[in-house]
Amino acid sequence: HLSIRRQRQMCIRDSLYTAIVAGILASLFGGSSVQITGPTGAMAVVLVGIIAKYGIEKVWLAGVMAGIIQIALGLAKMGQLVKFIPYPVTAGFTNGIAVIIFCGQLNNFMGLKLERSDYFLTGVWDSFTHLGSINFAAVAIASIVICTKLFIPKLTTAVPGSLIGLVLATVIAVSLHLDLPTIGEIPRSLPIFQTIPNWNDLHLLRELINPAFALAALGSIESLLSAVVADGMTVSEKHDSNRELIGQGIGNLVVPFFGGIPATGAIARTAVNVRSGGKTKLSGMIHGVALALIVLTLAPLAAKIPLAALAGILMVVSLRMIEWEAIGLLMRSTYADLGVMLLTWAITICFDLVLAVEIGLIAAGALFIKRMSELDLARIPDTEAVSYTHLRAHETVLD
Repeated sequence: HLSIRRQRQMCIRDSLYTAIVAGILASLFGGSSVQITGPTGAMAVVLVGIIAKYGIEKVWLAGVMAGIIQIALGLAKMGQLVKFIPYPVTAGFTNGIAVIIFCGQLNNFMGLKLERSDYFLTGVWDSFTHLGSINFAAVAIASIVICTKLFIPKLTTAVPGSLIGLVLATVIAVSLHLDLPTIGEIPRSLPIFQTIPNWNDLHLLRELINPAFALAALGSIESLLSAVVADGMTVSEKHDSNRELIGQGIGNLVVPFFGGIPATGAIARTAVNVRSGGKTKLSGMIHGVALALIVLTLAPLAAKIPLAALAGILMVVSLRMIEWEAIGLLMRSTYADLGVMLLTWAITICFDLVLAVEIGLIAAGALFIKRMSELDLARIPDTEAVSYTHLRAHETVLD
């Protein structure tokens, strides 16, 4: 029976603790140099149902179990299965995620104070039906951030353009007392180690095994797909999928002891990291440390950051995520490959990432079987004729 304000503060606190603890551990032990780990929307959808049924304390225990499962999957070399995802499927969900990120920021870009929709199409429709309520101050702030992110790198690479734009937009908004939605109040305490109750209750552990497997499966798939997207955005060495599962598992194993929730590789934040110049694991660890410093020292200032400024950054990142070259390549390829990409793209947007990958793999598999069945078998020599010829030649030599 907590107030809405209190619940919101707890959600922000748990999310921050997750991003700090799991973010540092997954970057340190994971197999991707640029992966950023933290709470994600896809994981939140699963967690809401588990919390409603079992409570937050049981979620911590399920998170520990999920971490152990992910570590076991990594040690069993199961992460290598991601290498068998066809290119049209990876291109489809990468481009679909880019569209979701872009359209998901329309409300913040226009300064609209609308409830967040669980469905992509509904959210986009709500944004366009409220065009008459656009806050032009928010549009101006977002435009400033977009311009700095685009043009500052042409002048200097010493400081990320997104950081300059974020600071500049916040200063302008505060100085002019603009009425804009902001990040809001941020807790000012670091995560503290805590014990998890009922960890030795075997009956409860058996009850939570299914939720734990669901968390481990979703966390593994989303993290590996995020790493694949990051590979496509950088020319550095590719990720080690098995080690990435182990790193994600360690993060999820430890974070519940600090009041956090299960985490995954965050595609949007990973894309921002790559586009901002991140190249090594140090970027992911600095991400966690920077959040801890913000919580301790800059929480009052960070609370004043306009959401429109963050929208400007994410919109540029999403446009850069779209694999334009892949689209052109598939358009010049067969219509079947292009169809698989468009199918995966559409399901990613309309439903969710996991379902999109499943349907995309089924479509790609059916396409592969069809191609194999269309091979020109006439070019394969008659086995019986060849055997007879070899036999006659052998008899001639013996004679």
